[in-house]
Amino acid sequence: MESNEFQRSTTVWSRNLVLAIISSYCFGSITQMLIPTMPIYLLQLGIPSEFAGIMSTAYAMGSVLFRPFAGQMVDGISRRRMLLLGSLICAFTGFSYGFANSLVILFGLRILNGFGMCLGSTALGAIVADVIPRDRMTEGIGYYGLSGALSQTISPAIALWAQTLGGITPVFLLTGSMGLVSVLCCLSLRYQDPPRPEQTGPKVKFRIYEPNALWPSSMIFLVSLSQCSLTTFLVIYGRTMNLELGNFFAITSVGIVSSRLMAGRITARYPDQNVLTIACIINAMCFALISVITQSWMFFGVALVYGFAYGIVYPLSNSMSLRHVPREARGSAAATFSGCWDLGILVGNFVWGFVVTGVGYRGLYLCASGLMLCILAIYFKLFRKQFPEG
Repeated sequence: MESNEFQRSTTVWSRNLVLAIISSYCFGSITQMLIPTMPIYLLQLGIPSEFAGIMSTAYAMGSVLFRPFAGQMVDGISRRRMLLLGSLICAFTGFSYGFANSLVILFGLRILNGFGMCLGSTALGAIVADVIPRDRMTEGIGYYGLSGALSQTISPAIALWAQTLGGITPVFLLTGSMGLVSVLCCLSLRYQDPPRPEQTGPKVKFRIYEPNALWPSSMIFLVSLSQCSLTTFLVIYGRTMNLELGNFFAITSVGIVSSRLMAGRITARYPDQNVLTIACIINAMCFALISVITQSWMFFGVALVYGFAYGIVYPLSNSMSLRHVPREARGSAAATFSGCWDLGILVGNFVWGFVVTGVGYRGLYLCASGLMLCILAIYFKLFRKQFPEG
């Protein structure tokens, strides 16, 4: 078995990392395939389209509310078993959507799907941190994060294509099958859970977050919050200028993929604080530019640069959240980090609407620009104070 191989190896790539990337792609695909197709299914059932938002809320509830429990389960029971359970739940809900014929059943399945997703992704985050050499954590997490960028880019198009072939049924078959692929990846892992240390003092109480991962997770909360201003309002903002900006996100994905492939060489050559500072300043400038530019080609140029810088910030902050945490607590650290990302989306969907009403779209993106600079304040004033070595 290769349970402790990560401690001796200096090689990032391994069988376990490849399987984790495939499994992560499956989880991401399940989410992304249902975003554009679930509203259509609701209409087919005679459910008003305004309930589509409720389905998204149910999924987010299943993910965010159960995230702290997922971290405790991953650390306290078994990472591999929790990955298997999360994969089975996603497979079950994927195949079951086609048999749901009421809003209540769909709502319950979406919550269950969200729980399976958060359980499986939390387990994967801890496993990936275990199988990557500590000094190459950012590089390995960058490769691992490719799965999310690819699923976000490819999967919605696959789902819409499948829907043209035979309605919603092929989409649900695909999502269920993705869950089964993740099950197979889990069963193929050559991985043993870390031994839990003997309890010598009083029993540790349930914690909703991992303290050593708090500041990097706060940084990714601000990244997610600012990112939400783009996914929610950019297309609408473009239409106020008679511009179609739907391709902005596809171009952003190209930048993300490019940076994830280069993250290892960049972070190996330059100190984390330099890389993070430059990436956050670039992203802040991109948001500021979005508030003033008026031509489509300018938006698409910003999309590429923004995606590249964002693609560096995410794995770098994720690495910070994991490398200062004991191995037996990495499940809680992964849950804290992912939970803050999800929380940023939930808060952003609620808050940015009021910001737009108050200061308009351009003011919105200037606010998002300021948030990227706040990340640097957290890093230098709080994170470096707790971990001077970085």
